[in-house]
Amino acid sequence: ATGVTVKRVDKNGTAITAKYTPTVTPVTPTGEPAESIGPKGQEQTGKPTFTPGNPEVPMNDEVPATFEDGSTTKKVDGVGTYTVAKDGTVTFKPVPSFVGEAPSVTVVREDMNGTKVSAKYTPTVTPVRPTGEEVTSEDIQGKTQTGKPTFTEGDPVVPMDDSVPATFEDGSTTKTVDGVG
Repeated sequence: ATGVTVKRVDKNGTAITAKYTPTVTPVTPTGEPAESIGPKGQEQTGKPTFTPGNPEVPMNDEVPATFEDGSTTKKVDGVGTYTVAKDGTVTFKPVPSFVGEAPSVTVVREDMNGTKVSAKYTPTVTPVRPTGEEVTSEDIQGKTQTGKPTFTEGDPVVPMDDSVPATFEDGSTTKTVDGVG
């Protein structure tokens, strides 16, 4: 600021001036990125941390967080959908087939002075691999034999789908092997 000159007069009529020059220090909030890791097909959340640049100028909780383009939802084809809540929490819903580190999104908030600050959120989707345990059976020729392989979920949040029946590799439920049965 350039300052101002202030003038006063004493009881004798003598004028005196003095200059007042304020110095305004900038208040710059900061943002720290957030990451999350979750299993394939499962929703996950993360919330970047926003810190006021000065305790006297807090973050403005009345102004909702957005993505850098001003939106609150972003869809990335083949990856998933991001949604940012008013407080800056990002929810990521991956498409069922996506695995890997998803593209980062930038979350923007502002402080009570209207100073904007941004930070990134990056979700990672890990594969879920169920396992199958082989079984064998043994009996004399002519006897029917059965066996039931054991299948175990790859992650408790992604259980085996009991509504889909077990099948052979070709999709059938009955198998005949020529010369054997």
